[in-house]
Amino acid sequence: MPKKMTWKEAILLILRERKEPVHYAELADEALRRKLVESDTATPANTVYTACLTEMRRNRPEISRVGKGLFTLTEAQNEDQASLPTEDSWLQSLGVLWRRDWVRWATVPKLLGIAPNGLKAVDFADQRGVYILYDAARPVYVGRATDRGLGKRLSEHVTDRLGARWDRFSWFGLRAVTEAGALESMPDSHCTADIFIADLEAILIEALETPLNRRRGDDLDAKEFQQVRDETLEKQKLRDAVEAILHRAPE
Repeated sequence: MPKKMTWKEAILLILRERKEPVHYAELADEALRRKLVESDTATPANTVYTACLTEMRRNRPEISRVGKGLFTLTEAQNEDQASLPTEDSWLQSLGVLWRRDWVRWATVPKLLGIAPNGLKAVDFADQRGVYILYDAARPVYVGRATDRGLGKRLSEHVTDRLGARWDRFSWFGLRAVTEAGALESMPDSHCTADIFIADLEAILIEALETPLNRRRGDDLDAKEFQQVRDETLEKQKLRDAVEAILHRAPE
């Protein structure tokens, strides 16, 4: 069995073969599809992004950034392009149209999601950011999770005046996800006006599903997490069914 590459080795191989700038999410997808690396990271795209930025900080980096999320070989760039500054988006993770009935609602419920090609579910209950409640696909409420986590805020809407008015929710978070699947601390802001506006546009497109917009916001695919159903719901459903049967059984 051939030896697996490091993420950096796989990135360099793909960039040499492609001979053009490649988005970090695409680099992650290709490395995993071709089984160049062996990884159990919860966020493959973020792992590649971090690997590229780490390489760029070396004295003689082999990788350069040439656009938002786009990386190429330094040797393919002019000297003035090889030292482009990095600009960090404030939008680090998101979930779109998650189902209310896939969450076991408690004081602090688990909000479980998985990244594209990720192997670990991540709990976003303590995420910070903004969220939108939907009745079917129609947005009915916008809120924010700042002093309290996303899970706590959403659980309050299960029992408050909005309780019967929503069945899905989207969220947009500031806390990034580590390779181990934990939430990082709140970041310091290194976001330019252009990046902030692009992120805001992306949120509005996702929230409103405007029919004339042909594309999503930049980089959203790499940061979106797909919802994972809380497995304790099935266990609770089985317990309730057993209790119902025992309750009806003659003594």
